[in-house]
Amino acid sequence: MRFAKDFVALVFALSTTTLAVDEHTDDLIAHDDSIDVSDRYIISLKPDVKLAEHLNFVNELRTESANTNPTSRPYAGVTHQYSIPNFLGYAAHLSPSTIAHLRAHTAISSIEPDTLWTTGEMTEQPNAGYALALISHRSIVMPNWDTYPHDTTAGEGTVAYVLDSGVHTGADDFSSRAKRGYNAVDPTKPDSGDDCGQGTHVAGLVAGERFGVAKKAELIAVKVVKFRNGPLATILAGYQWAVKNILDEEKTGKAVVLVSLYGEPSTAFNKAVDGAAGKGITTVVSAGNSGTDDPTSPGMAKGAITVSATDEARRRASWANHGREVDIYAPGVGILSTWIRGTNRVRKASGTAQAAAFVAGLVLYFKAIHELPDAKATKEFLLGEALKDVVPEPQLKKKKPFAYNGSGQ
Repeated sequence: MRFAKDFVALVFALSTTTLAVDEHTDDLIAHDDSIDVSDRYIISLKPDVKLAEHLNFVNELRTESANTNPTSRPYAGVTHQYSIPNFLGYAAHLSPSTIAHLRAHTAISSIEPDTLWTTGEMTEQPNAGYALALISHRSIVMPNWDTYPHDTTAGEGTVAYVLDSGVHTGADDFSSRAKRGYNAVDPTKPDSGDDCGQGTHVAGLVAGERFGVAKKAELIAVKVVKFRNGPLATILAGYQWAVKNILDEEKTGKAVVLVSLYGEPSTAFNKAVDGAAGKGITTVVSAGNSGTDDPTSPGMAKGAITVSATDEARRRASWANHGREVDIYAPGVGILSTWIRGTNRVRKASGTAQAAAFVAGLVLYFKAIHELPDAKATKEFLLGEALKDVVPEPQLKKKKPFAYNGSGQ
């Protein structure tokens, strides 16, 4: 590994750059309470089903239901189609009678209600600047608190697909390395940016010049929520686009998908992540900010790398999810990163989304240095480099690993 002779001193970088630090909580746009997912479902099909024929059947059922109950509310029918390796399905807005017919159909593998997933709350914290030091040193002692020893490849030649609220691609931190890939919220508006800042914040931790782990990696924005929550159907559509783009561009060995949202357990999304992993695609996900060990998706997926959050002392944050599904911990409290509404703005925020972003950056950092052709090799290498037995999980009577870049420091 080719480490720079002079460590990158974060305190120097921050002191020589004028930062527009955003301290106004009214900029933190809340969840969108107008989203209605009633009578909306994610339907998984058995692998041998012909999707087009089945969807014609569903449309006939919907028409029959409408004719039988002409005074009932209108139903939109099929809204999304999914075809990811080892996962076939669709999202639909259907009447209870239509769903009852489908539950008895031999083509159906599972039916689950569409739900709202969230990025988690973003909160203001008084301290920042420690996180890159924490993932590049085995122990933190002064004067190492603000230094980040890292390999000079810094993720060069790799790419992160960021599934979130979009990315402010014009921010100085991205130096033209950030691109808009797909807007699953409204595919007719491909140039939609970041409305709430969450996507930009995590993108800055993956690959921003000042705050990112893989400072030379490319970023592709996949907008799956407008604010901080959105339907599972839309998020799954964005994930499908990312997987297809990686496979079409043959980027499997040099890419990561970051899903910084979470929600109720979803058989469909878990299948999608596991199917993508089977094709070699690495997916990093946030564990959630509920402070429980209750399973969430996509963290439950065996093919995912599930990340939870600690503070500067590598103690699990009180609000961070924990338990068997968590693979690794990373910094997630009081994290400074890139922000929206300007080219040089920054904000401090906390969450397992931030922790997952650091790990996604580490995945690219390692992929730029080592031959990690698929998801299995990548996860094994990441966990092999991690600091062992660091974060206590009393309920499991064990300690979980903490992310580390293998600097030797």
